[in-house]
Amino acid sequence: MELSGFGSVRGLMVAVAFNLNCRAGVVPACPPTGGVRSILGMDFLTLRNASDTLLDAEHRSEWPAAEAVLRQAAVAAYGELVDVIAIGGQDAAARAGMLLGFETMTKKIRDRVLSLRSPDADERRRSVFALGYTGPEPFLPFVRVLTTLLADPDPEVQRETVTVLINLGRDTVPVLQQVRRSPVPERRAALTALAGIGWDTIDPADRRALERLVAHKQASEVPESIEPDGEWYAVRTSDRQTVLDAFDLSDPVPITMRAGAALVRPREHPWRRSWGPHSDHEWCAKVFVSPVLDGWTLVFGTPVAQNELAAHRSGEADKSGDESSAYPHEVWQHRCIELSRRLGSAVYWYVNMTSEDWTAWCLAENGTLVRYYHHSLDEGEVEAGDPLPAETGLRPHTGGGIFDVLDKYAPPDLARDIRATMYSIKDDDAWSERGDEVMVRLAKLGIEVPDLRNATVVARHTSIDLGQLGPATSVAGHGLLALTACGRLNGHSGAFTL
Repeated sequence: MELSGFGSVRGLMVAVAFNLNCRAGVVPACPPTGGVRSILGMDFLTLRNASDTLLDAEHRSEWPAAEAVLRQAAVAAYGELVDVIAIGGQDAAARAGMLLGFETMTKKIRDRVLSLRSPDADERRRSVFALGYTGPEPFLPFVRVLTTLLADPDPEVQRETVTVLINLGRDTVPVLQQVRRSPVPERRAALTALAGIGWDTIDPADRRALERLVAHKQASEVPESIEPDGEWYAVRTSDRQTVLDAFDLSDPVPITMRAGAALVRPREHPWRRSWGPHSDHEWCAKVFVSPVLDGWTLVFGTPVAQNELAAHRSGEADKSGDESSAYPHEVWQHRCIELSRRLGSAVYWYVNMTSEDWTAWCLAENGTLVRYYHHSLDEGEVEAGDPLPAETGLRPHTGGGIFDVLDKYAPPDLARDIRATMYSIKDDDAWSERGDEVMVRLAKLGIEVPDLRNATVVARHTSIDLGQLGPATSVAGHGLLALTACGRLNGHSGAFTL
């Protein structure tokens, strides 16, 4: 039996199968009247059988009908079209490419698509990175190809794809919005990419759903310990509007404490920009303002004020007035002093880093500097004012880490044995865990080792112990994500674990 438009019983069976899938919601929409539907009296081919038809050179007469199916399916057909480009003949690849927006199908394009479709996850990830770094050409067709990897079975490939789409910027938004609005597996990661580009690109319905989700989680969340990797401030006040004003913050948006904790550890954030016009200012654009915790309001991040913006954007604000120093000590001290003047109270500033090589703290009261301490491996100690009582008895930085502890506090035999086991450790996390085990072992032996002189310990005794936040911590209000003067240039962006 021959049927016009499909040429075989095979074509009829394919159309029946597609009709069932369409009604079951496997594809986003059934076609309007006309075209394939008017020919067969039913909807149209399954996406898989449509792409199989393009791969079948012996049934070229069926290609126009298959193309109509794939064109109508839009986003839902992207993966099938990419497969045809990767493994089909030149004519089939060219026709599939046209549906994705490729005006011509060159060997270079096909090679790139083939690498993105590699069975090796590492090769797919490297190919995604390379495409983003060099810039896709032609742009929108390759963006459509990239979106098919947003549901890749390998999470690293997914993360790399999201990062690349964010870095490629706002020109990707129309495609990402189309993916987000389609009932395809890629839609979830498409929302993450849109959030990374800018919250204004998110559909209103999605924004309302996210706001409801945040409110729901805030209602029952319990504080958890926070280990920041950067700078933060502590102010003894429950008046957070005054804090927002003093820090020159705007556009506050409710956010969970868990999301705030992720924000203050940017180096571990999976969606961080790695290049692009605003990548250098991603983490000075916004700050996390905590709920009132045991009477303290905490501000995590770099609060660039409007009067600091020009120097900050030019890089001058990060330069030291002392040519012998690589750190802007005067800028940090002045900011702390100015904040205490605006607030009329004490302001603590701390720098916590995952490495012991850099730590700092500052206290200013009513516009006067009380104490400033900064230690870095390359510069040593820089101080102003008398040491705080909280600094008394703390172990000084010597650069030797756990080996210095062993040399000074452990019995010689034990120190020698532990050293022998640590030299073979290459992984940083394993090294850190081993160091913790050494401290526990010494404690069990009754050997007291003073705390290291760092911001975490000083904060514990001067304001709040971030490591002991928990069910016993009193909480008032909820967390806020607010924009600095730097962030107001581009608005809110970023995706966080709620």
